Amino acid sequence: MHRKQECPHCNEDFAMTEYQPHVDECPKMIVNCPLKDHGCKETNEMTREECINHLSSNDGLFDHVVMMVAALSSLPTNPLKSESLESFANLVRGSSGSVEDGVRGAIESFVTMVAELIAEITKKDSQICTLEDKVAQLETITMSFCYGNFDGSMVWKIPQFSQRMDDARTGKYTSIFSLPFYSSRYGYKMCLRLYILGDGIGKGTHMSLFFVVMKGEYDALLPWPFTHKVTFKLMNQCSKRDVVKAFQPDPLSSSFQKPKSDMNVASGCPRFVSKNELMEGGFIVDDTIFIKVKVDTAT
Repeated sequence: MHRKQECPHCNEDFAMTEYQPHVDECPKMIVNCPLKDHGCKETNEMTREECINHLSSNDGLFDHVVMMVAALSSLPTNPLKSESLESFANLVRGSSGSVEDGVRGAIESFVTMVAELIAEITKKDSQICTLEDKVAQLETITMSFCYGNFDGSMVWKIPQFSQRMDDARTGKYTSIFSLPFYSSRYGYKMCLRLYILGDGIGKGTHMSLFFVVMKGEYDALLPWPFTHKVTFKLMNQCSKRDVVKAFQPDPLSSSFQKPKSDMNVASGCPRFVSKNELMEGGFIVDDTIFIKVKVDTAT
């Protein structure tokens, strides 16, 4: 006896070989209009059968074509030329309700096909964005292990400084982070956070530089709170005096406790260097600055 399985949409029984193909196309499956997010006013769920009628009704067919054209034209990965879509939409608009059955059927099929295509492309775009985020995270991890320092020090090269300053002015990026560095191979994981136009009491007058304790793989083996002296140095590229600032972590501050999230609250020097000194002192050469950080692991 052949096993059968009940469709969850129409409650009909189907042989196992027929079950999945039917479920994928079952006319009783509950769906939304595929153009719901692109201008369709019908927000209620309906069966696939009802959705087909909804898309191809006298009142809805032409409106959905216009919505479809607008939606396709706005997609970042537009599979069809917008000029062709506009021409098609204009043709449909001019057809009013007197489209012959054969042409009407072709248009209905086209609307349904493209509406499903829009939904699929939108879904794929979302998946691509998610994958890009994951790739970026993996690249950061890989770079931190390939190029990260494990002696408690790091020289941070910051190119395109003028562009980063413009980004800070417009609010696009008010701060930037360095790659992680480590106090030792199995030690504390740390990074720097830079506010080019300042933060807190240094906002608008100074460049602010902060130290960040990050969640690391070996935190369970390390003593907490973090108590090592931290020294910042803005390196002068014209053989003049560097800007050097140092601080001793406050053992009572949450910034130096064992991290519970990816990063602790940054702590450091809100008045690291004044804007005037930064611009006039030989620190920016070829639109690039260099910042060195040293964690005194002996203390």
